[in-house]
Amino acid sequence: MKMLGGTLGLFIAGVSALRLVNSRAHDPNTQEKVFTKSRSTISKKYPEICDSVYQISGIIESFLGRQFFYWHFESRRALSEDPLIVYVNGALGSSSILGLNSGVFPCQVNKHGNGTQVNPFALNSHANLLFIDPIGVGFAPQKGKEGRLLPTDIAYVLQQFMRSYPKMQLKKVHLMGESHGSAILLETAKIIRAMQLSHTKDISLASVIVGSALVDATVHYALLPDLAKKLGVDLGSPSPCIDYIVNCRLSEADCVSASKACGMLLIDPYHDAGHSIYQLDRPEMSTTSYLNTSNIIQRTEMFLNMNYIRKELGIPSEYIFHYNKQMDSDIEIAAGEAMKDYCKVISELSHNGVRVLLYAGDLDYITNSLGLSSILNEPRTSSLTSPITGDTIGSLLVTKESTAVKFANTTHHVQIDKPGFLNEVMIRWIYNQLG
Repeated sequence: MKMLGGTLGLFIAGVSALRLVNSRAHDPNTQEKVFTKSRSTISKKYPEICDSVYQISGIIESFLGRQFFYWHFESRRALSEDPLIVYVNGALGSSSILGLNSGVFPCQVNKHGNGTQVNPFALNSHANLLFIDPIGVGFAPQKGKEGRLLPTDIAYVLQQFMRSYPKMQLKKVHLMGESHGSAILLETAKIIRAMQLSHTKDISLASVIVGSALVDATVHYALLPDLAKKLGVDLGSPSPCIDYIVNCRLSEADCVSASKACGMLLIDPYHDAGHSIYQLDRPEMSTTSYLNTSNIIQRTEMFLNMNYIRKELGIPSEYIFHYNKQMDSDIEIAAGEAMKDYCKVISELSHNGVRVLLYAGDLDYITNSLGLSSILNEPRTSSLTSPITGDTIGSLLVTKESTAVKFANTTHHVQIDKPGFLNEVMIRWIYNQLG
């Protein structure tokens, strides 16, 4: 653990670390457009907001006309040494830039929505960061169509980003997502592995970090009746729901019908009784209502829709930012995808040298951390404490194939509830010091 102490000591110093002297060799008021070998275009802007580190943002447009917003932050600690974390938000149609008011983003919007303060627990305390949104989610033309981020999109955008920024090439890449974003990233990792096997070396994939996700719906949903019963809601047996999921997997169907059936049996009655599916200890009815209690969504939208902020980021003036733009058909597709057995993907990645970290909170309903023990199959379990504060983080579960963290007293929103502890776990993970 000697190395760990050094790393976490650097974490404290990294909060106030200065960027390299020559890191901002560009005029932040200029915007460049670069053509890549794949005939894509990448617009570049050099923002001076949110954090003091070197940043690049803009729009990547594929040769097929698909557009993606990206925002890159260099590490506060050591650009040359630290890996790259690619972060994707959870719910389909939800912007990854909502991180502006969670523990992962380099800054947080103030209570008035007109400025930011530095976030000491941001992921770029020890890593370079890349956030990705398809145009249509987050920033979009006022009359634009909703967007959907696919695994192929993430792999494509990441490849073009790496080719365009030599400083990021050859760096270890960690894909990090929460909720449904985690499932998207597991599929993305399979695509990147296939690219590597075909001798495309643009991306050096090191791990996938899966937060608060339905890794195996049959495991998670089997727990729901007992969790609901503690709050006075009787759901009956989960067996009909599990049968629906198993049958849809065997038939290789889209599983949308299985998702709907399980929702009617195990989600709707609990929700209708006044409970949140994301927070066992809070009465809010949904993720959105929980976030609205702190005005997180409103503050984020207000800040990102300020004219000078959009100009800093290289966003066309006619675009506006909406946290969430979902189509009913896309919601159904996502729900069906959540019924898949991602344990098989995790096993495949592990056997190909890609590490996988799972994490969840013990106060979550839909993806409660109780499910991690069954998913990992007889893991070695130990208590996990913070070397900085001495406080209990939760439990650490380790097997040959994957590692998991059960965050104590934490809901579905680990990055909001426990940003400091999440940052500590991420530092230890990316430097191979967890487990």
